[in-house]
Amino acid sequence: MRLWLRLTLTFATVILTAFTSLAFATPSIMIRNNHDLPYHGPITFETNLPDGVYGGQAGTAEVTQGICHAIVHAPGKSKILLTKRDNPPNTTRIPDGAFTARGDNGKLILLHRGKKISEVDVGLVVIPGTDAGTEQALERFQPLSLQFQGDRVLSAKLNSQGYEIQVRMTQYGDGWFDTEATVTRSDDSPKRAYIALVRRVVTSSPDRVRSCYSGLVGDLDEPRSYHRNMTMTHGVDWCSWKSGNLWFAVVNGFTSGLTHEEKQGRWVCANSYYVRESVRKKGDELYFFSRISGPTPEEELSSRGTAASYIPPQKGEPVRIWWRIAVAEHPAPGWQQSQMLVYSGFQRTTHIDRQAVIDLGVPYVEFGTSYFPYSTFCENFDYYRVTGLDREGWWPFSPHLWNHWRDFTPQIQTDLRIIKAMGFDWVRLHHLELLAPLGREKAFDFLDFYMNQSRKLGLKVLVDTTG
Repeated sequence: MRLWLRLTLTFATVILTAFTSLAFATPSIMIRNNHDLPYHGPITFETNLPDGVYGGQAGTAEVTQGICHAIVHAPGKSKILLTKRDNPPNTTRIPDGAFTARGDNGKLILLHRGKKISEVDVGLVVIPGTDAGTEQALERFQPLSLQFQGDRVLSAKLNSQGYEIQVRMTQYGDGWFDTEATVTRSDDSPKRAYIALVRRVVTSSPDRVRSCYSGLVGDLDEPRSYHRNMTMTHGVDWCSWKSGNLWFAVVNGFTSGLTHEEKQGRWVCANSYYVRESVRKKGDELYFFSRISGPTPEEELSSRGTAASYIPPQKGEPVRIWWRIAVAEHPAPGWQQSQMLVYSGFQRTTHIDRQAVIDLGVPYVEFGTSYFPYSTFCENFDYYRVTGLDREGWWPFSPHLWNHWRDFTPQIQTDLRIIKAMGFDWVRLHHLELLAPLGREKAFDFLDFYMNQSRKLGLKVLVDTTG
């Protein structure tokens, strides 16, 4: 009995000690840079950590009312730890740096140690019809008279051409200016139009101008032709240049494109998959276009109009566009790409006890492949293996093949085993529209078979609902 009592008391003491340690653990922030490139810059995330200043050898953070703003210097593939400091009330903010911004007569003025280094204007271009493009938007650009208010965060709002425009810039003193603009349609016209939010960035004698267009680094010339998959990208990732002894970079975020009702109850992509980002240079001025509606990427290259082009937002529908202006005196190699990866890329926040863990970039990836068993039975790896089929001409035959899908179950099982043996974790069930003619009962018979086979092999299934 004494041994039982001693063990019980020991166990209770261990549990109590563990809970006490958790309750009194110092709040902290763990930042994991999963990218190969080093990152120096701000990070913003929501958190349940207590308000205050957090610090460490590689950064400083400030938590206020559930929002954390941090400035970090994280080497590639690294972890950095910031812990809460016991600061007096007058030190609960990140110190200001050499770079500042202020509003002035409708524009933003960027300063370095009190000296103006850039002017930034914002404009909304709306051209009714279905003919306009970036060059016409450049000619029509007129800056909005935005009256910015605030200190560290500058904000302004106005209405123009049937749209409400809200702009909010957060400035970080070491050379980062993060801006978010929301464009919301407030009336019912025009029915079709070219619409773009345009930023004009003026610097003295910009030199060594480079841009990254969908991963391709070069000058400002956009590609005249590209693989069709590039129509699913957003255009200019970043643009950088040198002015005096400072380097500038504009980094674009990713804004999902609009949708429109193709027919009753069926909504499809309009204009392009993302708000399309472009850049043009005119003397000391660089113009950045975030095209909300206009020609589709295919239409730009082929000059063929489509029913899904020049579709404006629905009335009351907000479009959020975001970008960063970064400025540095001696940036590290790959600086622009690093800014884009962290600012525009994947970021995840999890909370473990009294610690916030922030992943910059994904910690790992899983690979998958599309599989079209009911549309082709042969497209997936080598269509020549099918007797009598010597070209990609199977689409007219897919409905007939599909009506006899049970005859092909051994082949489907083999294909799924090949997918697993190749090391894929995911299989994508594509072209779901080919299930519709079967009727609900037969379609579910196939889906039950397909899911059961995938489950046996440990494959995860990705199902998309369009195309």
